[in-house]
Amino acid sequence: TIFIGVGVAVSSVFDKDSRKLINCAIDMFEGVMLKDIVEEIFQMPAYIDNESNLCALSVQTTADNYSNIVYLHSSEGVGVGIVAEGNLIRGKNGYGAEVSHIPVGNPKIKCPTCKGYGCVENELSVKGIVSQYFNDEDNKNGLDVLKNWEIFLQSLEKEEIKAMKMVNEIGKTIGVLSTILINIFDPEVFYIGGNISVLQDYIMEPFINEIKTKSPMAYDKKLPIIFDKNSDMTINIGIN
Repeated sequence: TIFIGVGVAVSSVFDKDSRKLINCAIDMFEGVMLKDIVEEIFQMPAYIDNESNLCALSVQTTADNYSNIVYLHSSEGVGVGIVAEGNLIRGKNGYGAEVSHIPVGNPKIKCPTCKGYGCVENELSVKGIVSQYFNDEDNKNGLDVLKNWEIFLQSLEKEEIKAMKMVNEIGKTIGVLSTILINIFDPEVFYIGGNISVLQDYIMEPFINEIKTKSPMAYDKKLPIIFDKNSDMTINIGIN
């Protein structure tokens, strides 16, 4: 077997100039020169990109003749990969399509990163969802985000009132964010991947209502909206 490089998916932005990870959903990686570290350890070229960009590249490679793609990925963080007229949007510094601090979330919730209010990542990331769902009294697992996420999903399966009410708000918020992206980029296909994709059955009604109301032209044209529940494989294809 011959290896030609190492690919790394991150919940972060790779700053072209400083070669550091910035606005990272995982605190320990903030400001880390991960590309340089990986290349030093493996002694071969490294490719670093955020999950949503890799997913958009994957769709562009494997889907049929799509030149305009929006891929919204929400797990540890919230990111968007956009292919416009066949080109992945990166911007001058690599910050293109960075949406985590778009203020369409709850204006009463303070963002721990930027200290502003209403950042959409607080509403749609796994950490943001479980931190809102569990308060100090019923948070049984402390900072174990993934364990709390599983408990939240179990609560949905049981149709518990608190969980059902919250998932309705999640559907509205992801719908609002999606309409902004749809109206700006007019994609041929719209993907939603990451952990949040498993909520499809619970969020569809409020989500589609936002699309129908705020992006009526795309709705009337029957824009394909695909929930990618196998986005880890999509990321791996994008890396390759």
